[in-house]
Formats: sequence, structure tokens, C-alpha cells
Amino acid sequence: MAEHKRLKVLPIVLFTFFTLLLLYLNVKGLIYSIETMSFWGFPEISQLASGGDKQAKLEIEKCPIFIKPGETKYLIAKATNISDQPIKRIIQTVISYPEKPYGFVLRRKVVEIESGGSDTFTRDLTERNLIDGKRIQIRVYLGDEITSFPYHTETCRVIKFGIGSLSSSASGALVITVSLLGMIASGLWFTKLDQGNINPFRPKRLIVFVFLVSLLMTMATLIDSWWIGLLLLIIIVEGVLSFAQEALNKKNVR
Repeated sequence: MAEHKRLKVLPIVLFTFFTLLLLYLNVKGLIYSIETMSFWGFPEISQLASGGDKQAKLEIEKCPIFIKPGETKYLIAKATNISDQPIKRIIQTVISYPEKPYGFVLRRKVVEIESGGSDTFTRDLTERNLIDGKRIQIRVYLGDEITSFPYHTETCRVIKFGIGSLSSSASGALVITVSLLGMIASGLWFTKLDQGNINPFRPKRLIVFVFLVSLLMTMATLIDSWWIGLLLLIIIVEGVLSFAQEALNKKNVR
């Protein structure tokens, strides 16, 4: 009996390890995303007239999730003409660059876009753009060609991450895949060992809850949605505390 109880602890330990590994990556991405929200460049922030341009739309078409020393990744910003006439705009990118006097580098591209068409601006990213050797912060503006005042802005961040000789993308995919599969395997293992047991803590329900929220939080990290990631982090903390409180109450009743 005692040996069976000790055996049941192992899958819980493994599940906790894989959960914390994935949580580390997700929280890291969340913190960097929130930090990037305050990365503006100068003097663009003082000139921003958000939403003033109804003829064009700005989006970041491609922003890498991970990067490691020695790699070159690419940012692609896209401007789309949503009006019924040709327009001329400026796409501006502000990318962190600690070696520069203000800590960032600014580049501009003038684009002429036909009605319903679009144009892109591609910038390369390297380890020289890393802040404290940890992350790259990026902000993109779309402004008027005559005044240069930006009307639209978007942000993204790139996380420094790598394992050995693997590329940063492969390293990130490996950690995420191993963590999720590890959570599934250890959760199923515990469920098999725990069959027929009545436990007021309801660990199987907690395992499913943590896995689903962790999966959603990982998706938020991959699409660089800080507000979804923050919401899910609050949910997972509140959920675990709620489960613990429920178990404690049932134990006291018994």
C-alpha cells in the first residue's frame, strides 16, 4: 500500500515539472510583451494620432517568436489600402539596438498603394538587437507621407532562446512539445494509478484544468497576445487556489 502511494507521487512530480517548464516560457514571453508595450521610440510617441487614418491598415505580418546568437530573423510589416483610391504612406520601424545612442534604430519606407492593395517593409533582426541579451523589442508605425505623423502602431517582441546546436525555432518547438506531451503522459499515468480512489482534492480534475489553461496560454505566447496570456495566468493561479481551498474544506468536514 505504501509503495503504491509512493508510485503515485512520481507522475504528479513529473506533471508539475513539465507544467513549470512550460509556465516559465509563457511567463517569460508575457513579461517581455508587456515591457514592449512601453517601447515607443522618439519622437513618434509625441506625434501619434491613433486612428486618424481611415484609408489604411497596419499589421505585423511576420514576427519571429525566438532568436539565438548567430541567427538572422526577419520582421515583415504590412500596410493595406482599404480605401477606394491610391494612397501614399510611410511605414516606420523602431527596433531595439542597445549600441545606438537612444537604444533603438529607426527605419522608414515610403509606399504607394493602389486601392485594395498592400505593400510590405522587411527588416532583419540579429543578436545585436537584443536588450540585455534577452529580448528584442519592436514597434511599427504607419503614417502620413506628407507630415510623417503616425496614425497606426503595432508591437511585437522576440525572445532569446536556444538549446545547444538547435535553431531557436526548433528549440522552442521542442520545449513546448515535450512539455505538453509530458503533461499528458504523466496525467494519464496518474489517472491509471488513481482509479477507484476517492480523493477530496480531485487531482484528476485539477490536472485537466491545468493542462487546458497551459495549452491556451502557450497559444497566447505564440501569437504574442499579452492580455490573453495575463488573463490565463490569473485564471490558472485562481483555479489552483480554488481547488486547494475546496479540498481543505472537504477535509475539515470529514
